[in-house]
Amino acid sequence: MGIPHILEHSVLCGSRKYKTKEPFVTLLKGSLNTFLNAMTYPDRTVYPVASQNEKDFYNLVNVYLDAVLHPRAINDSQVLSQEGWHFEAENPNDELTYKGVVFNEMKGVYSQPSSLLDLIAHKELFPDNTYCHDSGGDPEKIPELTYEKFREFYSKYYHPSNSRIFFYGNDNVTKRLEFVDEYLREFGNREDLKESSKIEWQKKNLKPKTITNSYPSSPQQTNATVFTVVSWLLNDRPLTDKENLGLYILDHLLLNSVTSELYKALIESGLGEGVIGGGLSDDLLQATYTVGLKGVKDEKIAKECEKLILFTLQNIVKTRFSSDAIEASINSIEFRLREFNIGGYPKGLAIMLEVMKSWVYEKDEDPTKILHFEKALEEIKNDVKQNIPIFENLIEEFLLQNEHRVHMVLTPDPKLETLNEEKEKQKLVKLKEKMDNEQLEKVVEDTKQLKIAQMTDDSPEAKATIPRLQLSDIDPKCKTTPIDIEEISGTTISLVTHNIPTSGIVYAKIGFDLSGLELSDLQYLSIFTNLLTTLGTSKLDRVAFDRKIQRLTGGVSASTYFSLKSQKNGGVSVPDDVVSYLFISGKATTEKANHLFEIFNEVITDTNFDQQQRVLELLKQTKASLETSIVGSGHSFALTRVYSRYSLVGYINDQRGGIPYIQFIRDLLQQISTPEGWNSLLTRLIKIRDTIFKTSSKVYIDLTADQDTVLNKIRPIVDNFIQLHKPNFLVNSSQNNNSRINEWSNEWKKVVNKPIREGIVVPTQVNYVAQGSKIFQVGEKFSGSSNVIENVLRTGYLWQQVRVVGGAYGSIAQLSSTTGSIGCVSYRDPNLVKTLSVYNSIPEAIKKMGE
Repeated sequence: MGIPHILEHSVLCGSRKYKTKEPFVTLLKGSLNTFLNAMTYPDRTVYPVASQNEKDFYNLVNVYLDAVLHPRAINDSQVLSQEGWHFEAENPNDELTYKGVVFNEMKGVYSQPSSLLDLIAHKELFPDNTYCHDSGGDPEKIPELTYEKFREFYSKYYHPSNSRIFFYGNDNVTKRLEFVDEYLREFGNREDLKESSKIEWQKKNLKPKTITNSYPSSPQQTNATVFTVVSWLLNDRPLTDKENLGLYILDHLLLNSVTSELYKALIESGLGEGVIGGGLSDDLLQATYTVGLKGVKDEKIAKECEKLILFTLQNIVKTRFSSDAIEASINSIEFRLREFNIGGYPKGLAIMLEVMKSWVYEKDEDPTKILHFEKALEEIKNDVKQNIPIFENLIEEFLLQNEHRVHMVLTPDPKLETLNEEKEKQKLVKLKEKMDNEQLEKVVEDTKQLKIAQMTDDSPEAKATIPRLQLSDIDPKCKTTPIDIEEISGTTISLVTHNIPTSGIVYAKIGFDLSGLELSDLQYLSIFTNLLTTLGTSKLDRVAFDRKIQRLTGGVSASTYFSLKSQKNGGVSVPDDVVSYLFISGKATTEKANHLFEIFNEVITDTNFDQQQRVLELLKQTKASLETSIVGSGHSFALTRVYSRYSLVGYINDQRGGIPYIQFIRDLLQQISTPEGWNSLLTRLIKIRDTIFKTSSKVYIDLTADQDTVLNKIRPIVDNFIQLHKPNFLVNSSQNNNSRINEWSNEWKKVVNKPIREGIVVPTQVNYVAQGSKIFQVGEKFSGSSNVIENVLRTGYLWQQVRVVGGAYGSIAQLSSTTGSIGCVSYRDPNLVKTLSVYNSIPEAIKKMGE
């Protein structure tokens, strides 16, 4: 029924101290948070907050602690009606419908094949413990949830004795403890919760079996394909530290890249178009391993997929991993563990999520023990030195000799979405028929009262309870990143350095201007950048080259960047004044920086593109990924389509990553199946390489590391690299003055003025509704009030109308200071016309805000 998920939403809808209907949203409007959200797992819900401003941080913690310990939701059934589900009818003669935020969110989830496979895997692998249930909520079962069951679940599990509280930061520890004590002191200790909330171990007692199910496909999609995975329950006992890390490295050996043993076997088999499953999953009490293929032609071939997976694993055990593959994977994992690069996540949040993998199950007395890897890593390295087949032994024990596995086959059904809709409709008809007049009137009245409550603004007194920051609480000084720019004499190369402590690691990027490419070349760039680091060279095949990268660096990749040039006065940019670059990025320790730049040089000068089969495999994977992602990420595709009207960059992004790109990839697949088509593509790829790496009008080399311990030491390596490529990037060279941006712009202008109203049909029970408009002209400056309006629309008007009243899972408003446009999009939305009406009413809503 999804009670944990619905509670996650509901407890944030007001509390004992914080009286507004949605303090969470109020916080979003004025907080400096670096993270503010909540996530439900199959066996726990976490409520993390983060901020670099201490007062803001404690404001957030205050609101969240009061929310989870004293929520309005357990005393106000309207919260469950809004966030979970309710019957809706505005008069007794209306058709009865279901509404609710989580209800609609999960309709979207149950339309995605990848999500369905995860749900089936948990149900089949864990028949005897809590993991067989969907904590997110099956949309068919959510309406079975009563308010009594909702309150009972909260009372049983939402108690401090059943919680884990984690702090990370440089604030005063005594203050933290006193702060938390103010909330916890009124609660007694409940020892019974340790037993009632304990997750029981699922015994590995199954025999292998196959489960076949269906997913909703579009009636227009005549070539819809099968998804298939094999999933194992790995352990029914606690794993040792060595086993944990060993499985982590084994997963890297099997599936990390296109040259990994199992990944390579699956792709090269031609049985499907892309590898799926994710491999090792160790977030819960017991670990699982899942791998398979999407883009499989039929069920018969899906059976061959299972056979191939088992055969490949057996063959690995028989022939063993090569020593260079093991060295490459161990180096990659060790680099990852020591670097602890958590991307955009706050570091404390990443540590907390890692700690919870163990702490919530009380596996170790020290919750942070899971963070320590040195001893286990040393043991594994010693086994490798002694030629002990540690990874092959793990395959044997946890996969081949483990019969507790399920083979899942998911077939397309173009009628399933319609059948589900009709099934829900008929169920509601029967429910209405069973209702007497009094019950019908109650549904109508409840609908009315809920909408009144949703549309009624919080009182000034309620709003005053929410803690806020004052201007005096905010440091007026912006944090800056050190930057030094050196122009390399006689060239168009700029060397950019950032003197930042990086624990002996150098982070390097080389950027090449793309303006010399033809517009038609740009659609090939995603393929081109992917191939650059995965095909190998004339001296090293793709397997050897990939292992060289993994063995000697922390990774090498290629990406592209497109943006409009900023106006000096901060005004709206000229819509076709584009900045475009291809970046080759990598990282390595100081001692191996020479290898990093050697690899950069090989990528730039010697990538072996003449590999038709590998390119074909990549295109099939890309096609399968795009076709799958449009169901779950329709909002991104829709908004990208909208933005294509307002700038050349928006148009380029749509052409090389939006709806047109899907058709482009399909057409390209057909094209390269012939010798003529392949030769045409090969010629194009080589031309793109030569244009970028030999004639770019501007090159940036960007280095981030500590100046004294790293940058100074590697400067001779960088200078050698510059000398090597200097002849291609001389000042005033005729070959470097080849910008084609005017040609790009002319092509864009041919389509930009055509009005566009599109509807794209995808097989999902919910909608993604986008609309945009140009509201500022070139040169007009954005004021702070524009950003305020954007924030109020996103967290106020649209949140209220599209999410709260409309029942969509989410909505976004984005105001671009570079293009002068606004874009709005809804996410997993039960409505379409109503949401467009909400967008069209934005001008009137803004006027009312100013009254």
